[in-house]
Amino acid sequence: MREQFTFYRSFWDAAKTLNKRERQQFLEAIIVYALDETEAEIQGPPRGMFMVVKPVLDAAAQKSKAGKTKIKTKSNENQTTIKTKSKRKQELELVKEQMLLGEETAASAPLLSEVREYVEAEGLKIDPEKFWNYYQAVNWTRGKSQITDWKALARTWKQEEAPEEYVPPKPMENWLQYDPDWQKKLPGGS
Repeated sequence: MREQFTFYRSFWDAAKTLNKRERQQFLEAIIVYALDETEAEIQGPPRGMFMVVKPVLDAAAQKSKAGKTKIKTKSNENQTTIKTKSKRKQELELVKEQMLLGEETAASAPLLSEVREYVEAEGLKIDPEKFWNYYQAVNWTRGKSQITDWKALARTWKQEEAPEEYVPPKPMENWLQYDPDWQKKLPGGS
């Protein structure tokens, strides 16, 4: 039996597609399973949706049990490390989500928290967020090359290198306007 669980936005988005009676069955099935570890007897669309949600609830319950065990056996000093790792995990989840949505990020790209820590530790006179946002917007590339050592780049980076706001280049909307003599270049063109 659990005292709490995480209710994800996707659960609610799925529930909103059901009629009122089915929605209630679906939500009650989630709550009963998450808190009491008992499967409700439901049928139809709510059952199908619950079967998709069930593995997420199981994974969260296992993770919660594992996390409680670790924290109970660790000293106060190590609990801070666990919390820091948890924050890093959240940031990594965000990067994974961005990649799933097609917002590609370079594999060697640092997290914003890593840039902040490095800038502070080195005493650099740059704005870590501006640095990170600028290179995140250009997918951690410089020219056509992928950035391999962002720390070296941070040490030599000047605030003036980044424009106030990054504006990606516009695609050619009408290629004809760039070459008025295009017809002459065609075979047999005049």
